[in-house]
Formats: sequence, structure tokens, C-alpha cells
Amino acid sequence: MDIAAQLSLLLGLAWLAPLASFVAILFFGPRMGKHGRNAAWVATAAIVTSLVLRRPWGGACRRSCRRRWPCRRTRE
Repeated sequence: MDIAAQLSLLLGLAWLAPLASFVAILFFGPRMGKHGRNAAWVATAAIVTSLVLRRPWGGACRRSCRRRWPCRRTRE
């Protein structure tokens, strides 16, 4: 699997994690403890998962941007 396919897969999963959390809370929210207390944990876990899956893409983007537009800082 090349890097482009892997990054697109990770970004797709990062986008789908909160959506899956929303659907789970929508259908199973009343069964997630008193006043949906555990639903907050499910939502928080989905957001953290999304951030973790997004992280490799951010580094790849910065590396490719540096190759295209090298930094022109001059040192004195």
C-alpha cells in the first residue's frame, strides 16, 4: 500500500469515527447509562481517535509543503 492510499484511508477513518459515534449515540444513547453518561465517553473517544488518525497526515503535508516551497529564512 503506497503512502497516498494509506493517508486517504486514515483521513477517511478520521472522518468516519465521529460520525459512527453520533449514530451509536443516536440509537443507543438511552441505554448508555443514566442520562446518557457513557455517551459522553463514546463521543470523546471518537474525537480523540479522529485526532490520532489525522496526525500522520499533518506531518506528511508539512513535509510536502517544504519540498515545494522551501523556507527562505536567512541566517545572519
